[in-house]
Order: sequence, then C-alpha cells, then structure tokens
Amino acid sequence: MIRKLFERANRGILLDVFVFVVNVVLMTILSRQLSNLFHQANADSLAQAAVAAFCLALVFLQPVGGLLKRRRAHLRRTELDHVPVGRLILPAYFLSQLVFLIGASGQIVDLVFGRNSEANSADYFGLPPGVFALLFLGIPALAIANTFILWFYFLPPKHKTVSPWLESPQAELLGDTLLFLNIIGFQAFWGLLMTDLPHDYPTISGRISMFVFAALLIYIPPRIFYLAEDGHRPVVWLTMLLANSPVLVRILFVKGA
Repeated sequence: MIRKLFERANRGILLDVFVFVVNVVLMTILSRQLSNLFHQANADSLAQAAVAAFCLALVFLQPVGGLLKRRRAHLRRTELDHVPVGRLILPAYFLSQLVFLIGASGQIVDLVFGRNSEANSADYFGLPPGVFALLFLGIPALAIANTFILWFYFLPPKHKTVSPWLESPQAELLGDTLLFLNIIGFQAFWGLLMTDLPHDYPTISGRISMFVFAALLIYIPPRIFYLAEDGHRPVVWLTMLLANSPVLVRILFVKGA
C-alpha cells in the first residue's frame, strides 16, 4: 500500500496524506510563526520582505509547478477532464491569486516608499503615478495570466516542447515539489485565517459555511492540478476531507483566541 501511494497515479492522494500529517503535527506551530511574522512586518523591514516573499511564493509556485507537470500529465492521460465543474474553479483561483498579489505588493510598496508615503500626497495613495498605474494594471494582469496557465494546463499539447526536459520525470518531480511546498504555505495561511473563526462565527452552520468557502479559495486551487487526473475516483474526495479534517475539527470544537 505504501509503495502504491508513491505511484504517479496516486500523487494527489499522497499530497492529501502529507497535508493531513502536517496539519496534525506542525500546522499549529506554522500558523503561529506566520502570525508572528505578519505582526513583525508592521515595524521590521526584514519581516516585510519575508511576508512579500511568502505571498509571491503562494502566487507563482502553483503555475510554475503546473507547467512542469503538464507534459507528463498529458502523456499519462489524453484528456484531463475529470474535475467536476472544473472550469468553474477559475474565478476562485483568480481571486486567490489576486489576494496574495495585493498582499505582496503592499509589503513591497512599504519597503520601497515607506508606510507613511500616503501622507505625502492625497493622489495615487502617495505613490508616483507610474508606480500606481503599474500596480493598478499589473496586479490583475498577473492574476489573469496565472489563471490562464491553469486553463492552459487542461489543454492537450499540440506542438513539440521547447525543451525535451519538460517531458522528463525530473521535470514533473520538480513540479510536484513546488506544488507540495505551495499547498503547505496555503495550509499555514488557512490555519492563521481560521484562528478567530469560532469567535467570529458562534454557530456551527456559520463555521462550516466559512470552512467550505475557505476550502474553495485555499485548498482546491492548488489541488486542482492533481484533481485533473484523479478527480473521478471517490477515494480522492475522502482523502481530501481527511487532509483537512484537523482544520475542521479545530474550528468546530476549539474556542476562538
């Protein structure tokens, strides 16, 4: 069973098991450290740079990992169409990309221009017009580009690859590594986000609703590259529930901080 878990066809299930173990063993520590990092970013430039790097990693590890996996995935399956309402996940994916791009950009602006830059001018939030225009147009453009890569992942390759290495097992292994790192980052952020959920939503129905909404924005988008291959297997949805059961138990039975 353990050997089968490491087969390519079960890589998504392996991801779910990995997330479950991390949620049980490390997630409370990771989320606490992430919370401390966010608080330190209010006064520490090094922490600001770390927060910006964290947000950018959550944005770019997904599309890069997907591109590295795409060729091998299509060699295994001629059609990557096994995600129920798969195309409807695109708006949620776009929104998650937009949120973290805004977070990273805010930290970078603070580092470059200072937190009090808006006091210098009432226009453009205190930024030079060119910088403001770049952020105003560039952030949605990057989010759209990453969402396009997700959509592109499902399309069968019609041309020869620019590099034969992209069809090698090593390329896919690197893509899997990036996606595993990315989803752990998302889980740490999710744990931080869920900390005050029991306090903000005292009813069970309210907590479950927010859990489902957060899952659509935080867990499903990075998991979608594996769902494209194994989403037709009922056991996969059970392992996904297992992976996030520690988060669900925490928000249902633990009082808010």
